Amino acid sequence: MDSCNLNNFNDLSVTTPCCKRTTSLNELEYIWPAGFAKYVIEIMNPNEDEVIEIEKRINSKDYTLIRAHY
Repeated sequence: MDSCNLNNFNDLSVTTPCCKRTTSLNELEYIWPAGFAKYVIEIMNPNEDEVIEIEKRINSKDYTLIRAHY
C-alpha cells in the first residue's frame, strides 16, 4: 500500500513478501474478515484460556478483533 500510495495508486504492481511474486493490488485475495490496523497484539503459543480472556477484553472495547491468517 505504501509503495502504491507514493505514486497516487497509478501503478498497482507489488511484490508479495511471501513468494516474491510480482502481482497487482487488484489481484490479491483477502481472507475475511480483513482490515487495516494501527495496533497489533501478537501472542506466541498462548493457551486457550489466555486467548479467550484477551478476546473478551478487546471485544468489550470499541475495537474490531480480526484474527490474523498466516
